[in-house]
Amino acid sequence: MKADLAVVVITRNEEARVGQCLSASIRAVQEAKEAGLVGSAEVALVDSASRDRTIEIARQFPITIVRLDAGWPLSAAAGRFVGLRNTDSELVLFVDGDYVLFDRWLPSAIRAIRSDPHIAAVCGPELEESTGDSALMRFLKRNTESTVGVPEAIPIGLYRRQAVVEVGGIQPFLKGGEDRDLANRLRASGYALVRIEPLMGSHRWSDSERLDFITYFKSVLSWSIGDGQAFRAALGGKRARIATIRRYANIRHLLSYLRGIAFGAVLLANLLLPIPGLSPFVVASDFAVLILMEAVRRSRGLSWREFLFEFHSAPYSMVRHGGFLVGLIRPPHDAEDYPTGERVIQFRPRIDSQGES
Repeated sequence: MKADLAVVVITRNEEARVGQCLSASIRAVQEAKEAGLVGSAEVALVDSASRDRTIEIARQFPITIVRLDAGWPLSAAAGRFVGLRNTDSELVLFVDGDYVLFDRWLPSAIRAIRSDPHIAAVCGPELEESTGDSALMRFLKRNTESTVGVPEAIPIGLYRRQAVVEVGGIQPFLKGGEDRDLANRLRASGYALVRIEPLMGSHRWSDSERLDFITYFKSVLSWSIGDGQAFRAALGGKRARIATIRRYANIRHLLSYLRGIAFGAVLLANLLLPIPGLSPFVVASDFAVLILMEAVRRSRGLSWREFLFEFHSAPYSMVRHGGFLVGLIRPPHDAEDYPTGERVIQFRPRIDSQGES
């Protein structure tokens, strides 16, 4: 018998947070049960060949645990794809293993999605937990917590399964950006994605003391490759192609490259410093550049740390465009070609009102 709700948690080496994630997910389900919104629910964790204690910790909970083979194509998209085919429910809540839901958000989301058959997915505002006090962390925290209005896509949130299936499901071979691809196809079919006011949960980018640029740019690269793959395969139709072009061909990226060119020009000029007769000109140009930078910094009310951080936009744009080109060259396989035979290492199909199977 089909459940009212399935929670699909995807993990890969999430031992630091998976216990909190699963506890919060089960509490959220109980909140929905106590509110009379769901009668039956299941929680399934799909693990992408973790090498840490993720599975060991997950076994302590009354959930189904599915493990993907290390030799399969592994990604967030693949985890959600396999999670869908290992659950059967009216609604599906997708959660990442490093995400902690707030208990009372789920009942509000269920009411919202059931209020209109044209709503395919619901999300809410998020909190970004700080990992250090770097300019990068503050930048991501500010962007995450200031997001309002109609969501571009919903990576973590509540979906209407029928709508997802109707538009072709999740493409498991996308390296990233599967949420935007799905959002574009849902909208092209007349569905809406909405953001409700209650806080949905908290996310943590990194379990180390500081979020480093390598971790950040790896994520950016994955998103961009997925965008390129989806664009090549035209998975989302005309609307998706237009949205992708606007995302990658805009004034922001142009300004990033101009900033990078200016910075490179200054470095190149300083390489000429040892050449006799050019030193005074190089020093004078450096002094002029510093005066200009100070004027711009002051006019924008930024600290030097914040001002210099903005130069990360040049490599950011390079990673975005480079990843997009890689995805464009290597389109994804058909979803039907994704391997089958994932290993179910723990099976608990239902949770009752006390949280027991």
